[in-house]
Amino acid sequence: MRDSDGDHGGGHDSERGGEVGGDSGGENADQSGGHGGGIVAELTADHRMVEDLVAVWEHATDGADGADPEAQQAAERLVAAVAAHVAAEEEYLLPAVREHLADGHQFADATAAGNRRTEELLKDLEDGRDPAARKAAASELAAGLRAHVREQERVVFPALAAACPAGLLDDLGAKVRAAQKIGPTRPHPGAPRNAVARKLLDPVTGLVDRLRDVARGRGRA
Repeated sequence: MRDSDGDHGGGHDSERGGEVGGDSGGENADQSGGHGGGIVAELTADHRMVEDLVAVWEHATDGADGADPEAQQAAERLVAAVAAHVAAEEEYLLPAVREHLADGHQFADATAAGNRRTEELLKDLEDGRDPAARKAAASELAAGLRAHVREQERVVFPALAAACPAGLLDDLGAKVRAAQKIGPTRPHPGAPRNAVARKLLDPVTGLVDRLRDVARGRGRA
């Protein structure tokens, strides 16, 4: 996810010219209501889920110290969802952006750097013992996620949908869904940020994460 110091959307609009906006080739916002479509619909649905989880976390910690069981469960769900989203994005979205968009390398490099920071914040949220530090990490994380959603949905997704055949978008959506079923459920900020390495390592990392989740009762109501 992109670093959150400002909204980067406007500059990309002008750089891509006719690629941005307009008809999104069947991958428009109307498809964002649920998983099961192409990669744009899939990741847009992820965004809605993450926004809901951020809201749950913020509600659970409103006026609290962030250490109560409800807040802990909200943090665990948010960490797992964002970790899975970041991994799938780096495996499939960023390579497509690099290949098909005019300034795709610039965007993908910035997104990979932002993803590392996102996973550092997830780690702080997951492991932090100081409630104030956890809340600070969550606040920065929420701001970064909102900036990430704005840029991708206003600029990147329409450009990608316009540049790619519908069949390719559908294929990438299926691969994202498959990757999220076996990929990481915990943050790994030290993981390689390139697609080839992630496709090789993420299933192994995901298996280890899920074994840890079971052993520690993570995600249980």
